[in-house]
Amino acid sequence: MDDETTKNMSDFSMSASGLICDEPCWLYSLELAENNNSHAQIKLYDGQNTEGKVRTSIRSNVYLTASIVYNVPKFFSKGLYIELADGSADFNGQFLKHRYKKEGQ
Repeated sequence: MDDETTKNMSDFSMSASGLICDEPCWLYSLELAENNNSHAQIKLYDGQNTEGKVRTSIRSNVYLTASIVYNVPKFFSKGLYIELADGSADFNGQFLKHRYKKEGQ
């Protein structure tokens, strides 16, 4: 990843469902940590709400953190919305709006 790409990356940190990006974007990393000694599940939608297509569902068990760094970033063509589908959790990650991504990265 070059300096220009790194400079344009955005971070997010949430503990409830919400819109991460309202335009096409690339998800580079994601971390899910459960709260309150329970499991947690999040769903990642290609869209701006839960009416978009579910692209990924991630679960974290008690006392565990799920960490993902995509070797090839995951593309969301209509935006990225994350739903906290079950449990209580904090989740954070990094994404890049599509307009900043260079070919071959």
